[in-house]
Order: sequence, then C-alpha cells, then structure tokens
Amino acid sequence: MKLMPVSLRASNPLLAFRQRRSFHLPKSHSPAFAAPRAASFHSSAIHLSKKQKNPYDLLGVDKTASSNEIKKAYYAKAKQYHPDTNKDPSAKDKFQELQQAYDILSDENKKASFDQYGHADGNPGFGGDGGGFQGGFGAGPQNGGHIFEELFRNFGGGGARGYDMNEPGRDVNVSLPIGFMDAVKGVEKAVNYQSVVNCDECKGSGIKKGAKKSECGTCGGTGTQTFIRGGFQMSTTCTTCGGSGVHVPRGAQCSPCDGKGRVIKVKSATVVIPAGVDNLMKVRVAGKGDAPMSGEGPAGDLYVHLEVQPHPKFHREGRDIFVTASVPLHMAILGGSVRVPTVDGDVDLKIPAGTQPEEKKRLANRGVVKIGRSDRGDQYVTIKIAIPREINERQRKAFMEAFGISDPKEEAVSDSTDSTNEKTSSGTDTKSGNLFDRLKKNLGMKGKDGGESAQ
Repeated sequence: MKLMPVSLRASNPLLAFRQRRSFHLPKSHSPAFAAPRAASFHSSAIHLSKKQKNPYDLLGVDKTASSNEIKKAYYAKAKQYHPDTNKDPSAKDKFQELQQAYDILSDENKKASFDQYGHADGNPGFGGDGGGFQGGFGAGPQNGGHIFEELFRNFGGGGARGYDMNEPGRDVNVSLPIGFMDAVKGVEKAVNYQSVVNCDECKGSGIKKGAKKSECGTCGGTGTQTFIRGGFQMSTTCTTCGGSGVHVPRGAQCSPCDGKGRVIKVKSATVVIPAGVDNLMKVRVAGKGDAPMSGEGPAGDLYVHLEVQPHPKFHREGRDIFVTASVPLHMAILGGSVRVPTVDGDVDLKIPAGTQPEEKKRLANRGVVKIGRSDRGDQYVTIKIAIPREINERQRKAFMEAFGISDPKEEAVSDSTDSTNEKTSSGTDTKSGNLFDRLKKNLGMKGKDGGESAQ
C-alpha cells in the first residue's frame, strides 16, 4: 500500500507524523466512509461515538488480561465472525469491531490511553483518533497486519499482503538424504513432495463449468476496502475476494477444490546435485514450488535441504578429506609403501623410514572440488603403527640385537664364551650386511618401494 499525505497543513509534530502514514484513495473508489476534507482537517476532528463498544467487552477479556490472552480471544472471535465463514449479515460489522478492539488492546500505548481516558488518543479532552471505534474494516497498519495475515491464511485466503495478481506462489522446502560419495561427486535425485497446484477440474478458476463469478459484495468489485484511522482515510486489499473484486457464489463452487481453485498434490522433481556439496546445504529448483493462491503469477521455488550421510572410512572438513592408514612396525622403521583409499580409488602411499605414530601425510588435490570449479582440496592420511601382539624367538632376538639390548638368558655365560660369540657375531655382521638388513630378514618381512609421495 502506498502512503501519501492527505494534507500538509499540520499544526503539530504528532499530526504531521500521522499525515505521513495516511493514504489517498483512487478517485474511482466509493469509500464506505466519508473522506475528511484535507483543508479543514485537524487532530480533534473525529470523536469517539457513544454507541461504540468497550474493546474489553468485545473481546470478552478483563483489563488484567495478558497479551497472550488478548490475542487468543481475538483469534477465537475473529474466526467465528469472519465474513468468509459466517454469512450472517451482521458478521461483517462484528468482525470490524473485533479488529479495532484488538488494534487498541494489542498496543501498550493505546491500551494505557484507553484505560486512562476512555479512548486511544492519549490526549485528555479529545476524542479517539485511530485506536477508537470510528469505523473501518481491514488490518491495522501497526499491529493488526501480520495478525490478520495469519488469520486470513487459515481461512485459505493466502494472506493479506499486496495481492499483486502476478505475485509468485510460496516456496516449498524438503529434506533429502544423500550418500557421502554422491555429495563429493555429484548426482541426480528424484524427490517427492506435497505442493499447491491449480485444480484440474476448474483449471484454477474455482467455479463449476458453465458458472460465472459475481461482483464481490464486500468491496463492490473494487478489490479494495476503506477505513478511517486517526482521522485519515486508508484503503487495503479486500479480505473477502483477496483483491480480485469478484466472488464465487454459493452453488457455483468447484467441488474438488471447494471454490479455491487450488488443491494440494504430491509432485515429483529431479534435483541436480552438483559435486562438492556438503551437509545442510540447499539446492534450489526454480518454479517447482506452490502455485500462487490467487492471480496468474509464477509458482514458487523448491528448496532441497541436503542431509549427507557419514562414510565408514572418510571424514570431511570443508574441501579436505581425512582417513587413517595402518602401517606395520617394520615398515614404519624401515620404510615402504601402503595402499590407502581416496575418493578416486585406492593408491600407494610412500612411507619414509622412521615414520612416527599419528603422523599425517598429505596427498595434494585428492580432496573435494569447489562447487562450480575444478580446483580441489587435499587428503590427509593419519598413520597408525600396527604393533604385533606376539613375536617368535627369532624375531625377539633380532629386535634385542637391533636395539642393543642384552638377553637375560645369556647373562650367565663365561667371558671366554662371550669373547668367542663376539668374534662369531662380528663375522656374521660382515657376511650378512648391516643391522637393519638382518632385522628385516629375521622378521621375515619386506618393505615396498615406490608409491605416491606424501607432502
């Protein structure tokens, strides 16, 4: 709604502020209330009518009622007297009074003013300005707008916003579990969901074949309702026809959609998930959301929220992949290579001699791609040293010899025997090679050469 001042002849700041919140009406519109003349308007021009009712009585609450109690009472009574559901001729006026009552009691300043002065103006000696019951129909610009939108949505009206005939439908949000590798590599998935669509029977018109819509009795076909607030004449979208200016008569309503022109249907869409997505990311599918509740606007969008499942081997942080590799003790000491998994398949990882437990090796460009680009993260391999729980006698002696540890079983041998053993041992070293070679041979294990170099 466009705010335009009715008059620039403001005599005080409060009046000037109110004038900036006022509305001009289209010249073709015939308001339900007489518009005040701009030249003669002043802040005390509108007074509270003696016939108007107490807002507490209208909502059926006490002065001590909390804001939640007031809101609950308003919802209950507004639902009871809403013109769309209550066809009693007096329901419209009753609904207007309920809205105005809630406009006062939901605003702390207006409520305090009414409690003190008997009106919501806040100025003793003057009549009510906009919080009083000078008439009008429609959601208030301060408190009633969002409340009324929620209420009207419950009646299938689609909300009380703007009502542009080309306004798009609402977006739909769904969750979709996908595998770890699907997130890394990308995949196409089909997703089923519920969405608002045009009724097949009436093609979205809401009327039976051969029937016609009639002029809306609430707004006279203008699509706009008018009310006076604070001495200013305002207009808002008609709450009965949603701004269309027409109404579906009883008996002419389409049965499958109950005259709404829209139904809820299970739809299916193919979602293209790009490589590199991560958990809790969402993918947008344009035009696959709800159809608009009125008008000829485009459908909303479908948002698919991804739930990436964990992988038994890989762990991901951003674009980097983390994995562990078990390396035998002799390989950690002597060096070699080991097969490790990557998202592209298994590769040989080179293990340098003297590799330490929990040491991390980096495989460059083995991680996840950045969405929409070709550059990738890295993979980090954490080395776990596999220590054997049991070894044979030959292996035990080889380790003791390699690390210079004396054998307790041989401590009782004589010095002459030790001397002879030393010479023999010396001869063995010469024939068999260095200490690590003999250790490797005695353990019966061989390290592999080659493999992908880690950084």
